[in-house]
Amino acid sequence: MNDRRYRAWHPEAHRDFRYVSGDRIETGTVAHFEEVVGGDDHSLDVEYTTVVPDRVIEFRLTHPVWRLFLRKVRLEFRRSGNGSHFVQKLFLRSGPISARSARIQAELDTVQQHMDEEGEYLRDIVENDRLDAIDAGSESAAVGESSAQRLNVQTP
Repeated sequence: MNDRRYRAWHPEAHRDFRYVSGDRIETGTVAHFEEVVGGDDHSLDVEYTTVVPDRVIEFRLTHPVWRLFLRKVRLEFRRSGNGSHFVQKLFLRSGPISARSARIQAELDTVQQHMDEEGEYLRDIVENDRLDAIDAGSESAAVGESSAQRLNVQTP
């Protein structure tokens, strides 16, 4: 992952990505990212806790208070026939009050919409083999190994 790839993943929402420690997505690396979700700016540091190349990336927020509510995020890449499925999972902790709160439900709906959009952009990148173009900073795709084969864990 690098800043250009992060921004291409959701051009309207993703603003910044950088490594705080390490230089690639691997267990123990800490990264910082900024994004806009539902019109609100979010600036978060995460630690990658599980990385299985081409299959799973799991991370948790480094801020101990936020971790009480959002325990982890898991990105899964599942093979399916000639293609694959991309699955994002949020592991949330909420009590009975938040389960009945219309405001919290609306915020979760906004997060779900953002995640759906990320999936659509990722599909576009992979299906149109745009990873080389993103890395080169252009819109035209370059010839080479397909984006689907190189998208997951990649050094910048």
